[in-house]
Order: sequence, then C-alpha cells, then structure tokens
Amino acid sequence: MTSDDFKTLQSKYKHLKTNNFLAFFIIFALSLTTLSALYLSTSESWSIWLLGQVILGVNIISWFAILHDLGHNHFFSNKRLNSITGHLASFICILPYYPWKYIHREHHVWTGWKDRDPTMTIVAPRDLSQGKRKFVNLCWKCWIPIMTLSFSFDNFWNIRKLFRMYPSWKFKWRNTFSIIFLITAYTTLIYTFGWSPFFKIWGLGYLIFLLISDPLLLSQHSGVPQMISKEGVPTKKVHFKDQEQYTRGLIFPKWISSYILIGFNSHILHHFFPTLPGYRLVQMDENFSNSENWMSWLVKAKNTDAIELLFENIIE
Repeated sequence: MTSDDFKTLQSKYKHLKTNNFLAFFIIFALSLTTLSALYLSTSESWSIWLLGQVILGVNIISWFAILHDLGHNHFFSNKRLNSITGHLASFICILPYYPWKYIHREHHVWTGWKDRDPTMTIVAPRDLSQGKRKFVNLCWKCWIPIMTLSFSFDNFWNIRKLFRMYPSWKFKWRNTFSIIFLITAYTTLIYTFGWSPFFKIWGLGYLIFLLISDPLLLSQHSGVPQMISKEGVPTKKVHFKDQEQYTRGLIFPKWISSYILIGFNSHILHHFFPTLPGYRLVQMDENFSNSENWMSWLVKAKNTDAIELLFENIIE
C-alpha cells in the first residue's frame, strides 16, 4: 500500500476509538455466556452437557479475541483495567497475559521476518527428521490440535525464552506472575473439585477451542511468503502500511466476525491499525488481496501438508 493510500485509509477511520461502555458490555456478555455454559456442563443429561461444552468452546474463542485486544492496551482506555481484565481472559484461555502481551508486541515489530518474529521462530526453516514431519502432517490432517499448544508452550510458557528476551526485573516479575497466577488458579480448582468434575465441565470445551484455534491462528501468516534475515545484512523493520503482503485475513459471515470473533479475523486491518480494538475493526468495510473466504482457505490448507504450510513459502 502506498503512503498516500495508507493516509487515506487512516483518515477514513480516524473517528473510531476505544469505547469503554461497549468494552464493558462485551465482557459482561462473555462472562454471562461462560457461566451459562459451565452451568449446562454440570448437567447429568449428556445432550445438555454437550450443548454446554460446545457453547464453552466457542466462548473461549471469543475470550481469546478479547485477550488479544487487552494485550494491546486498547480494549479499555485505562491501562490498569486492561491488565486486570487481561488476567481474567488469560485464565479462561489458559494463556499467560504478560508473556502474550510482550511477545505479541514484538510480532508487530517484526512482521514479515520469519526468523525475527518471535511468534514465527518455531516454524523458521530448519531440518526436521522424517518422524517429526510425518507426526506434524498426521496431526494436521486428522485435526489433532497440537499447533496452538506448541505455539503457546514455545512462547508464552517458555520462561527461559522470556527471561532471555526481557531480562529486566520488571519484565521478569510480570511474566513470572502471569504464569504462576495460572498454575496456582488451576491447581486450586483441581484440588478443590477433583480431576473428574474439572474435566467434565472444562475438558471438551477447551478441546473445541483448540480445534477451532489451530486453523484460525495458522491462517494469519502461515502459507504467506515471509522473509528470512541474512547474516551481515541489516534487517529493516516493515512499516504497518506494508504488512498486508505478509498477512492474511479471513472473511466470515458478519455475525460470526462481530459476535464470536469480535474482529479477530480482520487480521490485515489489525496490522494496519494495531491500536484499534477488534470491536472497531468489524465496523470497517475493506477488501484486500490477501483476504480469503474462511471455508475456501480451510479446504485449501487442510489439503496442504503442514510442513509446507508452516515451514516453506520463503522469499528468497
């Protein structure tokens, strides 16, 4: 996108801002849905239990979209309120808040560079054994959700990586707190209620979340050509206006984009406007060359080997 086109786009949507009332309403609606799903999941009727788990799985996707915005400090206008609510969302998604916030910020700085973007280093080109290749391809073809978990453990639960990337005590304390918060919260829940009740009301719902999030997360940058830095050659950061070519957006029915994904699928717009919450992105009406219908992309992606989708597509 040219500088003039980008300025025109910015001017077109300069009226869109964070809205605390709308943000509070979304949190209230999601919390009510979560509690309703958990209540249904306590039922002895398998059909009512299953309904509760399906609602919960979809609801966790919405919480993940909210966590994404909270990490950008723009869901609410108040920074502290974003952090407090961020830990609530992180509890539901089982994803440490501060590690998510800091690493995702680096993602926007290094978008386009597969070996510099910390969210992409796990799929930077390297030699993989035949056994690992077959395992990853099998999981992708059979809908075994290992992608989101691998992505999470490699980045947001990886305390050594976090300490290396953010060595100051302020960052070490915050990252450690977010991880210990989740470990303590879930250990307390399981100790109090037991493994069986915990998995009854949470297990399938979280699995549904993982099944949805695997292709959703991969859609955003996987399969889109990325650059690799070269030794001795300076690495130039890609400006927001030029990040479209390294990013993909998915087109869903309006009601899914607005009320379930809360704009999370508008990933190209998010890279253009990283300071706008998703509930504002859904108000934009823009088409980009890297936007695809969600079903078309899913069919194409599932017919592609995971190794090719994840590790290849490098700009020489």
